[in-house]
Amino acid sequence: MISLINKSGKWLLHYLKWKKIIIRQKFMKFHWYRLYDVKKRYGLNHHTMFKKNYGVLEYCKINKLNYTVLYEDVSTSVVEPNYYGSRVGGGKTEFTCPPIYIAELEEIEVFGQSDCLTLKDKIILCDFFQIDENNGRRYDLSSGSIMKYKNKNAITLAYIDKGRTLDKAISLIGCFASNYYHFTLEILSRLIYVDNTQKYDSYPILVDENALKIRQLMELLDIVNQKHRKVISVKYGEKIHIKELIYISRNIWLPPNYFKGAVMRPQDFLISQTAVMNIRTCVLGKKKLDQEKTHQKIFLSRKNCSNQRLINFVEVEQLFQEYGFHIVYPDEMSLKEQIETFNGADYIVGSAGGAFTNLLYCHEGATAVIIAPPAHKLYCFTNIAFMLHVEVMVLESYTVDEGMARSQDKFMLDMFKCRQFLEQSLWM
Repeated sequence: MISLINKSGKWLLHYLKWKKIIIRQKFMKFHWYRLYDVKKRYGLNHHTMFKKNYGVLEYCKINKLNYTVLYEDVSTSVVEPNYYGSRVGGGKTEFTCPPIYIAELEEIEVFGQSDCLTLKDKIILCDFFQIDENNGRRYDLSSGSIMKYKNKNAITLAYIDKGRTLDKAISLIGCFASNYYHFTLEILSRLIYVDNTQKYDSYPILVDENALKIRQLMELLDIVNQKHRKVISVKYGEKIHIKELIYISRNIWLPPNYFKGAVMRPQDFLISQTAVMNIRTCVLGKKKLDQEKTHQKIFLSRKNCSNQRLINFVEVEQLFQEYGFHIVYPDEMSLKEQIETFNGADYIVGSAGGAFTNLLYCHEGATAVIIAPPAHKLYCFTNIAFMLHVEVMVLESYTVDEGMARSQDKFMLDMFKCRQFLEQSLWM
């Protein structure tokens, strides 16, 4: 009886915790609640509305500021994965990437874990404003310090202002900096572009504090920071005035979110090949890999992740083990261990998540199988795999509970379909 009461109590506490998270997620779509929530959680003490908004390159051209275009009119492929079963995939569409450039800006403010910059007279700069304009105003850019994004002409920022000023810096600040995929490809891959300009060697780099707290991201930063520049930590939402800022433009163009009802399009998932090769070349060229400890067939477990997406992961993992797959836990591995594991594997299976960023290190001819619902667009992984001649197949699951964002969806995999897939696959 006591055991039953304890179990019931634990279930009730778990349910209430889950319900609190769901309610908070639903309220977060209202900008007034988002402003309240972020101010309370991160101690942000200011908010300002901006109505003079430009892309960074657009502003540089108008005001005749120094900038260097590194890549322009370069095409990239957006590749649909292959699907197990009757659904047809594998389509490929070519798009032209926006320019990749370096800009030299003066007397400007940056904000921790945010992509925007501000100047006096309430001017705000962000290249995604212009990209959104060109793509039908479908993107919800309310992330980081941006609390409200109605359109290009009505943006509200929240931040901490401690009066901090730096003489010079290179910005490696960005949204979702504590996420493995975003930090690796959207942020850190850009540092390589300034390494060929000697006058930038003495500039320190600004990095979000939340990224520096994660061991694997610190290990990657140490590898990519080839010039051994000083690293300056920036708190979430912290405003810093920079007298001379080196701004490196995006080389991956993935919107943070969409407005309700907006449809995802292939052109929303553009990835420059230089972003992929900057990291791959830098890391694999520096790391001595130990292949003796690797396994040919691996299953990526999210057992210890707080955001467990695949509900029946226990049964799925057990079934893959029966067919000779080795279960690995990427979140518990060092960066070196992750690189070696992916580089040495011929077959990689797992539910959609940041661990598939490690496709960057796979050998040519490897195969990745991603478990995800049909509504999830996996271009952010398939585009990388295509560049590296890695095969990607989707083993489709079905959505059980929709989150506020795709990354928060809960889904299940049909076990009969899973066993059928294993019995029919080439690794048997």
